[in-house]
Amino acid sequence: MEQQRIFPLAARLKRLIWLWATLASLLVGSLQGWLSYRHVQGELADELRAITQTSVPLLAVALWDIEREAVQWQIETMAERPEIGLVRLTVPTGQVFIAGDERLAQSVVPSIFEIPQPGRPLNRIGRLEVYADPAAFQGELVYLALSTLLAYGLLTLLVCTLVGFFLRRHLENPLRQLAGYLGTLTPERLRQPLQLERPAQRRRDEIDLMVDGFRVMQQTVDQHVRHLDDLVAQRTAALQQALSEIEALSRTDGLTGCFNRRHFDERFIEEFDRASRYKQELALVFCDIDYFKRINDSYGHAVGDAVLKALKTCTDQCLRERVDWVARYGGEEFVIVLPHTGLAEARGVAERLRQVVEKELGRLAGLPGGGQVTASFGVAAYVPGSDPGALLELADQRLYAAKQAGRNRVMPAAEVL
Repeated sequence: MEQQRIFPLAARLKRLIWLWATLASLLVGSLQGWLSYRHVQGELADELRAITQTSVPLLAVALWDIEREAVQWQIETMAERPEIGLVRLTVPTGQVFIAGDERLAQSVVPSIFEIPQPGRPLNRIGRLEVYADPAAFQGELVYLALSTLLAYGLLTLLVCTLVGFFLRRHLENPLRQLAGYLGTLTPERLRQPLQLERPAQRRRDEIDLMVDGFRVMQQTVDQHVRHLDDLVAQRTAALQQALSEIEALSRTDGLTGCFNRRHFDERFIEEFDRASRYKQELALVFCDIDYFKRINDSYGHAVGDAVLKALKTCTDQCLRERVDWVARYGGEEFVIVLPHTGLAEARGVAERLRQVVEKELGRLAGLPGGGQVTASFGVAAYVPGSDPGALLELADQRLYAAKQAGRNRVMPAAEVL
């Protein structure tokens, strides 16, 4: 059968649509430029605060441990970000850490963040000033792209209104008949031919093509209907698996496989409330790898990462499966939660873990020459009437005492808080 020539309906309306779309583009483009200018400054400031706040806990640990090189390294790392031009950290002793272009301090208003003492958020041990780099405004091209979408969305609305006005007289009746047919379509009537009542046409147009295409679709669609349930089940299973993976990533530390700090903050409160409600024992062990910065400086950060991963392997050897759990609290510091465990038992667990770390950690991490790595431990146990913050602070104090006493040791708390 010879294919008949098609004369598109759109050709009749192109001139009118082009004229009005051009005018609408000018109007929406002006609006988009004004909105982008107003919004870009606020968005950049929010992004700077979000970036900086991720580094505040690490700076707090480094300051508290008096690791000046680590503090300077973190300051320089922050200053390397394109959004940040200058970072300045001032501590109460008068020492100042600076990285970036100091000239920005004369022309840019900084974002200021107070550095809290680890375990005592009300105590301040430093003041962090972050100066945005004016050149970072170029990075807001993403926002400009979104603004463009908004602007052209309005343009599309205007164009569609005009198109609808002009197309109503040409397409409304055929499309109403098609909608009525589809509205009454059932599996039993799936093969019933589509018939449209239209005035006689000298030439075929897109509506004729649509009718022909729908007839072809009717011949094939019923072959797929019986498989829809299986297809939906497969998609649902894939979605559930993806959601499970996302949930696991949101609560797991990407390097070590331990729980992350966010999950610890949520789950520890639940564990503490359970122990308080049912008067059960609960112990907490803070673990800190000794001289971890020295490992990074001597062997490189890849070896340092391997040491952190190997520590998780050591904890798996000493903890009860599905009962005890461990989280990376920050940097090289880990916290171990021991439900149904008293202070004496927790001290024994920490001591076993200390011995395993001393014996196995260097080998597991692949340190050159099988170098020895040790860790310090602070142990505290729940006492009725205490609160989660007090238990965390006590365990952290015991860890600090263990490091002060020479490291590679377990320092338990007294029986009462």
